[in-house]
Amino acid sequence: MRKDKKMVERIRKTSRGQGLAILALLLFIVFFPGASGASAQIASAPLPGKVTYPVIQHAGSPYFLEDWTRGEVLLNNGRRASGVLLRYDGHADRLLWRVESEANKQVEIDKYLVKGFMLSAPDTSYHFSLFDVSSLFGFVDKRVFMQVLQQGSVSLLAFRGVRLTSRLGYLTDHQGRARQALTLVSEPKYYLQFPDGTIKRINLRRRSFIQAIEEQLPGSWELLRGQNPRFRTEAQMAHTVYMLNNLSGK
Repeated sequence: MRKDKKMVERIRKTSRGQGLAILALLLFIVFFPGASGASAQIASAPLPGKVTYPVIQHAGSPYFLEDWTRGEVLLNNGRRASGVLLRYDGHADRLLWRVESEANKQVEIDKYLVKGFMLSAPDTSYHFSLFDVSSLFGFVDKRVFMQVLQQGSVSLLAFRGVRLTSRLGYLTDHQGRARQALTLVSEPKYYLQFPDGTIKRINLRRRSFIQAIEEQLPGSWELLRGQNPRFRTEAQMAHTVYMLNNLSGK
């Protein structure tokens, strides 16, 4: 009789343990659907995306700013996340978020749900927006992040691309060993966006700028040419676009 009671009690404990295990598994599935390694979704996070892990494969850096930087993300639904640690990867055109509340987990934010983001540096801030580039040559994706260098009726944009070259460089792995690898180099591309939404690629050159604005806004160069416009650097081109907007009253 005692043996029977002990056996019944053992069965109850086993069933209770299995029930708790099944409940835990169900909760995991509900809150972390599709969780499997690098593609695990963070359902409870304030920003939508997937967990990724940094992999060092090339010499050079894929990042616009090497260090994690405080910033702000604006989603298409109007929701805003401020004071978060961000990093923009120009090689893969992706925005990364460092989740401090979850052991500094790295998340690749779903860029198609992002309207724009801002990186806040000590002396300045960098503003990026997601643009439709389906009409432009040279992009694999139809929408990419571009930095807004000057905003107005005519806006100056920069795609902060990073290209993989055949040049060999050296990188150091996590164990401190150096080895040769292909090198990443920064390769920005510049664009003008016009009032009708048209985006035209330009170089930091006088002729390229004139050709673009005269094609879209005939007579604009006549307004601008007497203002000593300059084109050789990003800052000079941004100021030239600023003057153009002021002179046209827009």
